[in-house]
Amino acid sequence: MSGKRSTSRDTGRSSGREFYKYSGLGFEFVVIVGIFAFLGDWADRRWQCDPWGLLAGCGFGLTTGLYFLVKESNKMMRSMDSKPNPDDTTQRIGAIDDSKGVGREADRQDES
Repeated sequence: MSGKRSTSRDTGRSSGREFYKYSGLGFEFVVIVGIFAFLGDWADRRWQCDPWGLLAGCGFGLTTGLYFLVKESNKMMRSMDSKPNPDDTTQRIGAIDDSKGVGREADRQDES
């Protein structure tokens, strides 16, 4: 019983870390949009071109924020794909067979 509890705690910790990574991406997106919106508002007041500076700042902020969000998401997806799934037995069996050459030597002996 205690073994099951420790396993669930371990998976809870790793999912908690992933949660902080994902929440960090959202925070990063909001900060980028906010900075560009502030710069656009500053440009409106400086050159008296309401509302074009704010609109341009928000547009650049959204574009830049989405770029970084997609870039980091792709990086996370690639890292998740490279990790082996312990529940997928066919993947493990194939990896073991390929690494040791199981079955290949028997095929070579039959051919000769």
